[in-house]
Amino acid sequence: MIRLWSCGLLGSVLLNALPWQAGTAAEQQAGDGDVYDVVVYGGTAAGVAAAVQARRMGCGVVLIEPTRRLGGLTSGGLGQTDIGNKTAIGGLSRQFYRDVLAHYRDPAAWKWQRREHYRDGGQTQTAKCEDAMWTFEPSVARKIFGAWIETNRIGVVYGERLDRASGVALTRSVPWRILSVRMESGRVFRGKVFIDATYEGDLMAAAKVSYTVGREANALYGETLNGVQTAQAKYHQFAAGVDPYVEKGKPASGLLPFLDPKGPGPEGSGDHRVQAYCYRMCLTDKPENRIPFGRPEGYDPQWYELLLRNFEAGESGMPWINSAMPNCKTDTNNRTAFSTDFIGQNYDYPDASYAEREKIAARHRLYQQGLMWTLREKSATKAMWRWASPRRIRWATARSCPKRGSAPTCWSPSAFPPPTSRTARSAWSRSSWCWDSRPLRPRRWRSGKTWPFRMWTKRNCVTGCWPTGRFWHGNRRPPSPFKRQNKINRAVPFS
Repeated sequence: MIRLWSCGLLGSVLLNALPWQAGTAAEQQAGDGDVYDVVVYGGTAAGVAAAVQARRMGCGVVLIEPTRRLGGLTSGGLGQTDIGNKTAIGGLSRQFYRDVLAHYRDPAAWKWQRREHYRDGGQTQTAKCEDAMWTFEPSVARKIFGAWIETNRIGVVYGERLDRASGVALTRSVPWRILSVRMESGRVFRGKVFIDATYEGDLMAAAKVSYTVGREANALYGETLNGVQTAQAKYHQFAAGVDPYVEKGKPASGLLPFLDPKGPGPEGSGDHRVQAYCYRMCLTDKPENRIPFGRPEGYDPQWYELLLRNFEAGESGMPWINSAMPNCKTDTNNRTAFSTDFIGQNYDYPDASYAEREKIAARHRLYQQGLMWTLREKSATKAMWRWASPRRIRWATARSCPKRGSAPTCWSPSAFPPPTSRTARSAWSRSSWCWDSRPLRPRRWRSGKTWPFRMWTKRNCVTGCWPTGRFWHGNRRPPSPFKRQNKINRAVPFS
């Protein structure tokens, strides 16, 4: 199994042992009875890129997307990605950003803002001499992926979910090869190469690829920056003195919702916890393009009592990050101790059934919509007076954001397809390596260790240093060189 990183999103390439030949263009449009050269399961950015590259190599390809929308996070609100070294971005990933630049060079693309008034920032700031643009609206990403699919004549099958219980036909001999995959509807897709480009790794798991969920202990591989990391916790911490009890000062009243009475566990220990999920919101402050946040059905004010108490204890920071996107829009993400991350409520998601995942996603959506409603309605209270101002509470859902039914698709979850790619399953494989494309030079991390090479084994590729608990100190992201699977992964043959 090889890990694939494309357009900033992770997928898995399940390569069959037998050699295969490129198919004809006609095969790409063939029916279920034909054998494809490449079957891509998951229409994330990685899935689209893999399908495009395979077609360019002359392969017969089918792209299966379980939902009705292509692009995953990239077309669902994640308009400002963690880029780092821009020179490391090439191939189809860079072509995507070039296409973004080409789109915004058209004056007609600037409906809600003048081009010269837009200012991006941080690591995604676009210099005048660059051939690419690094920030974009969700609808633009979706348009680009659609153009790629049409130009390369790739057959896309929407709304088909893998039969995870018995839908993967394997050879009897070891090493196993995938012969075909069957969807819940009964449709069968046969291929020579199968790519799992989903966030959850459902095809990978159904194909009997061993995997892990959560953090691994330091002791497992003799590491120092894995597992629970409370000693290095610095950001996303509560203000001192926040009372965790339902009735302040009364432990007998019980803890407020979502607090973990046991804490994160011993330092350096492993667990089943995965990084918190959230929706990446596309907001706007343009009055004529705003849809104000309303009180969601099922709203429970006690869910947000910690938010108010944190402000009472002295928190003054804005409880989200607004990264500027074109046309007066944002990519809004988690910030501070109490924000858009629904901490601790996604632990069952990786191995959950489809129905259970939908419930988890709906609960996250309710939480985040309720959060925005609370921030809007409570902004005038004494607890939030340090934070609230017309400048900070002017944001609302963008009316021009594409809709799915009556719901804006900019409410796109960071892990259901789509998470930030926030982790779900992580595969075990001797042939899986992490690849850092930066120049080869010694690098010393805070632990004091020096890593003189650009390559690390799989064990460091899958670590996820994401503790839990909303109240306990050390409940957020430690400074780890291995966190969030950040390293670019070598893909064969789809580079």
